[in-house]
Amino acid sequence: MENFNMDYYKYWEEFVAQWYKNTDNAIKGWSNPDEDPALCNTNGGKKSSLYIPEPWWGNDGKQPLHSVVVNFNPGGGGDQQEREKVPYLKSYADDIVNYKGEPNPKKWPNNTADWHLVRRATPVQKILGIEPSLDSHLSIELIPWHTKDVDKKNYERYLKQERNIKAVYEHSICFAAHESKRIANDHLKNVVLLKMSGSFTKKLLKMMEKEGCCKADIVAEGCVDGEGCFMEFSLNNNPGIRFISIWGKNSRNNFPVSQMEQIFTELKLLP
Repeated sequence: MENFNMDYYKYWEEFVAQWYKNTDNAIKGWSNPDEDPALCNTNGGKKSSLYIPEPWWGNDGKQPLHSVVVNFNPGGGGDQQEREKVPYLKSYADDIVNYKGEPNPKKWPNNTADWHLVRRATPVQKILGIEPSLDSHLSIELIPWHTKDVDKKNYERYLKQERNIKAVYEHSICFAAHESKRIANDHLKNVVLLKMSGSFTKKLLKMMEKEGCCKADIVAEGCVDGEGCFMEFSLNNNPGIRFISIWGKNSRNNFPVSQMEQIFTELKLLP
């Protein structure tokens, strides 16, 4: 992992700053999300580049960390996230993630914070007996661009482009692995959780291996109570880091909350 010895937060600050300048949407190693294969965002068919990228949310690297989760990408963008309306000044962390202004009429970014707290931080941290908090949780997106539906074929087509899959590996996967070393509890230190199915995870690993990013080894797979499932894998370029995908057969974009404690026990994250 130290092949990419960089400040990941700085990289994403520069990414968002370049987006805000609105000069070129092919940013820092990523192809333009509006061109073939276009991600084709969101409400009314508006383009993904119209909305501020959200590459990560929660812990800004300055607070103690207790959990790291990798997601697909931000959902469909809203009006208040458009370039001319977003309260961005010069810092993604300070102006967006840690926004302290008056809530806007559509409650963004407050609803984004609530989403990551309720759906990502709480199901993980509560099991560990940690008071759920976004300050101690980091959500990282595979792709920073907003899209309404990750099931669309264009999502995988965008990922499969050589430059994009390399960017995913270097600036999302390695970002998560790097930050997991900071985790302050013994249960999840050096552990990256991914909220995605085993089938998609295997596709992602094949894409990264094909482009020479890394080689993966699947360590364990299983399901509990016929609902909550997991797959653990390792990456040769990230020694000592455990990557664990968790999904529910019927939980859609939520963790399988009822099975999380049993999954953690199966994986020896809990005694």
